[in-house]
Amino acid sequence: AVTPEECVDEGLCPTPGSALLQTARKIDSDARASHSAAAEGEESEAVKKVDLGTAANYAILTKTGISTAPSSPITGDIGVSPAAGTYMTGFSFTADASAEFSTSSQITGSAYATTDYAPTPSILT
Repeated sequence: AVTPEECVDEGLCPTPGSALLQTARKIDSDARASHSAAAEGEESEAVKKVDLGTAANYAILTKTGISTAPSSPITGDIGVSPAAGTYMTGFSFTADASAEFSTSSQITGSAYATTDYAPTPSILT
């Protein structure tokens, strides 16, 4: 509990039984319950998972471009859409024989762009 001596301005200190103190206790109780549920693997009202749909398949997926510097490894697939593959810079790409994606020594995975052969453009958009 906060004592008046600990307050910067006594007018802002919650008094026992005040609505402010009750609200603070409720928020604290909800936060503890949310943390406890998350620790137990349950989804609470305060913590919701965001459904990323097919974007969850990518380590990086952007609409404007991806830049890197040598020795910046990426684990997973990367992609740009609606931007062209030329908007992924700093990589040394090698097109796959199917031309549906590219590879790079910096990526443990593949690189996809709307300028790749079908079906890649429809998958990205």
